[in-house]
Amino acid sequence: MRTKESATTILGNASVAEKANMSIIRNPKKMGVTHRAKCLIPPCDALHNGKSISGGVYSNGNLCEESKLVRAWNNVAFDVTVELETIPKPTGHLKKGIYGGYLFSHYGHFMLETLSRLWWSLAEKREEPVIFQVVRGGNIPDFAKEILNLLNIDYRLVTNSECLEVEELFIPSASLVERLWVAPEFLVPFQTIADSFPDSNVDKLFVSRGERISQIYGERLIMEICQSEGFTVLDPTTSSLREQIVLFASAKEIIGGVGSALHNLPYCRNLQKVAYLARAQSIASTYKMIDDRLDAHDNFWIYASKSILPLMGNLTGPYMIDAHASLRYLQDAGFISKARTLSDYDVLVETERYMMEFRRLYDLRA
Repeated sequence: MRTKESATTILGNASVAEKANMSIIRNPKKMGVTHRAKCLIPPCDALHNGKSISGGVYSNGNLCEESKLVRAWNNVAFDVTVELETIPKPTGHLKKGIYGGYLFSHYGHFMLETLSRLWWSLAEKREEPVIFQVVRGGNIPDFAKEILNLLNIDYRLVTNSECLEVEELFIPSASLVERLWVAPEFLVPFQTIADSFPDSNVDKLFVSRGERISQIYGERLIMEICQSEGFTVLDPTTSSLREQIVLFASAKEIIGGVGSALHNLPYCRNLQKVAYLARAQSIASTYKMIDDRLDAHDNFWIYASKSILPLMGNLTGPYMIDAHASLRYLQDAGFISKARTLSDYDVLVETERYMMEFRRLYDLRA
């Protein structure tokens, strides 16, 4: 239960438009469940334009509106799912099932969108299998298998060679529309998993981007000082899923660079305050919307991007943040007990690492 409203503080050089976007109150639509008979669930695939996807549920030859994947850009919703011209013939049959939507292999999209329809099945303790359409029909990542197993649900996958006929299908509302709104029901699968783990003795958590993909240069300098202040460092690229769940579920204070690992925040049970380190000039509003659905806590949005070179696209970076400014803001927010200084040499080394990574990515693209 909420005992107070969350307090939001924006620090750093956020633009006027970014501040306005982060202050929008986003009201979700009311959740519901549609009950349909004689449905077809075809395979799905990402289309060539990269912005739409086939799939969804078909009844009487028509795409069911409530089965579409919806996203938003600039606070305007759009349908990602497009209707098939030809529906394949069924290759399998079920008497009853629950539509789970798309199963994404990308960690962030799996957490936000694949899990968004599971609230009803879990809350009502339904026994029907949950049916997922595997995007691109590919292999299921290990983390997805582990999360679904932790939820202890029966599920069925529709791959690129299948089309499933279901006599009686339940279609729960998606509890999240990316960058538009998040319903309270979104937290159900995460809290279900978190409640199955014991508390750890870690109260203060620093979530690193790691050194495998889209590094944030300057983060290392901040991380070392946070460690000296009692923060445990979590590198999601080297830690197990269970380790991540336990640490997020127990943490009272969290600092992290914006990225998929912070989509673990819905596991939190004891959170008092969180600081987001922006790697670019803007932060996806989905983070703020999830924050608003968690029990009340203080959240700090730190804008100190220092990327002086152009990004390579597709979120590969490279990214750099102003470590000096970030530490000052973290002290202002009460995460760090006293003013800390960095040596000019350490900052220079981090800048050189950032520029070398830019050159490496540039040469690969060339």
